[in-house]
Amino acid sequence: MAFLMRLVQSKGVVLEAREIIGDLRLHERELLSDYHADIIVNASGIGARELATDSQIFPVRGAVKKIRRPEGYPADHAFLLPAQMNHDGYGSSRRCGNGRLSFCQSSRMQTMRYSLLHKDCTPSLI
Repeated sequence: MAFLMRLVQSKGVVLEAREIIGDLRLHERELLSDYHADIIVNASGIGARELATDSQIFPVRGAVKKIRRPEGYPADHAFLLPAQMNHDGYGSSRRCGNGRLSFCQSSRMQTMRYSLLHKDCTPSLI
């Protein structure tokens, strides 16, 4: 997230974090007007269902396996995540409806096992 924030700020985007209570759509016109903005990005994460008052929004719990890419190995056509270090993500798993905040080694393995059993991995490299 820090990488994305620096990227958009380098392009002149002004970011502001503030608490919005209730349905985001009820605040939309006011926010666009107050900030002379064209769009609103809802990056609320936890609490998005309540903020958007959309019962179809659900939490997704996931895990990503990181590997060190060999020197000179091309990264074309790869599923990558912005990383702070010299590691690339090569796959992920997800469990829809899992909103637990704790994430330890054992819960990561449970998530990956669940995803493998339910063919829920992207891409299927694991």
